[in-house]
Amino acid sequence: MNGRSLLVMVAVLLGSIQWVAAADTVVLRGGKSLRGLIVDHRSDELAIKLRTDHGEMPVLRSTVERVELDPDLEARYWLAREYFEETAEGLFDLALWCQVNKLDDERDEHLNAVLEINPNHAESRKLLGYVRRGREWVLQEEAADTNNVQGPKEANLAVEVSRRAQDGREKFEHLRRQQETLRKQQELNKTVVRLVSWLDSKNADQVQQARAELAEIRDPLAIGPLTKAMGKTAAVDRLVLLDAIGRIPAPEATYAVAIASVVDQSSTVRTRALDLLKDRSDQEDRYLPLIEQALRSEKVGLIYNGAEALTELGKKRSMPLLIGSLMTPTRTVYRTEGFVTTYTEWVPGIKLVDVWPGGTFIPLSCPG
Repeated sequence: MNGRSLLVMVAVLLGSIQWVAAADTVVLRGGKSLRGLIVDHRSDELAIKLRTDHGEMPVLRSTVERVELDPDLEARYWLAREYFEETAEGLFDLALWCQVNKLDDERDEHLNAVLEINPNHAESRKLLGYVRRGREWVLQEEAADTNNVQGPKEANLAVEVSRRAQDGREKFEHLRRQQETLRKQQELNKTVVRLVSWLDSKNADQVQQARAELAEIRDPLAIGPLTKAMGKTAAVDRLVLLDAIGRIPAPEATYAVAIASVVDQSSTVRTRALDLLKDRSDQEDRYLPLIEQALRSEKVGLIYNGAEALTELGKKRSMPLLIGSLMTPTRTVYRTEGFVTTYTEWVPGIKLVDVWPGGTFIPLSCPG
């Protein structure tokens, strides 16, 4: 499909369109709008702190007509992850942002990440319920003897100690569940590696067994290794892996299918991915932003794969971005099959580490 034909298809789909983007909006008096991420924990009565691609800027509240927070908290969270650096202070800022937005598990995750970089980060330790004992940080223990006669101060202290001890137990249980998840993940990684090798076997029984086992997988923890394996297999095997991902009833599977719809070298695989996305039309808010990011790429293959995907899906809301990407003079308007080479060459703005931290897939809390 050449650029002219694609634009004709876009024009047919184009109707009344309103631009949609995942961001907070600050509407100023006079009508001008600023878009970015509200840095909640650093905003105050005097100014709103707004983070954009160009950095953080204060907006005086006296100049603001209203503030519109993106209702999709997950989208705001991922935008925050993009903005804050992976340093001790950056991760601590991200944890404070999560705390204000009542993302408690994510807050603790980032606080623990701070401690991996700086074990003596006092603010992170305190927020996680640690107290200083000599040179060590320890979780506060329960009150020693509840039978002792206690005055008001001692009673209040005992309540606080008990609360912190309970918090410590809950955090320990959270870490235990994380360890169990990682153990299951490692087992699934090995299983996927084995099944992928069997798909390429000259033994017909092994190939059949691999296809049968892949068809039974429903655990979301398999999405990560399955998607990564698609970067190393032939197109015929990628179709099998893609269908395995498509059977998993999890929102993260939708992300993985969307990735295949724009980065796979095979038009057959991309078409199959689009068919799977059509069956997930109720989740377009999850996959459309990823496909739209392809249009912002400097790679011709990504631009045209994304354009074909949006045209095939018939998503009107994306048409302004689509037209802009095809008509920008600096773009080369021809098709290069196979220009996108691997599944680790992600659409800009969506990183492998964001969805599968450290190469390990951990289910995210998704809205709806």
